[in-house]
Amino acid sequence: MIAIRKLQYIGKQYIVNVPVDFVSANNMQKGDYLAIDRLSDNVMQITKIADSKALRPNVKLEALQREASLINTLLASVGSELSSGQYAINTLRLSHIHSQIRKLQKRMKT
Repeated sequence: MIAIRKLQYIGKQYIVNVPVDFVSANNMQKGDYLAIDRLSDNVMQITKIADSKALRPNVKLEALQREASLINTLLASVGSELSSGQYAINTLRLSHIHSQIRKLQKRMKT
């Protein structure tokens, strides 16, 4: 069943209400951490990545590490088939993610 929702703008952010039956069926609750991945134009995937008791820095670190792993896998498996521009974009994104990981790990140690 398709649930139609209206995109709302409240206080400098956009909000979409999630249907209660979707939340219940996916064992979600208020405060849980969700990852929103853009799959293509106008298509997003929402995945629960941690429950509400998790610490935000740990959740962010795990998400960044997962994204870095996905890009590494992409580059290792089809890197030679990518255009030079696509390859450069992915390596630049990977470098940026590794920088974010290092900064976050440094903050978590202090």
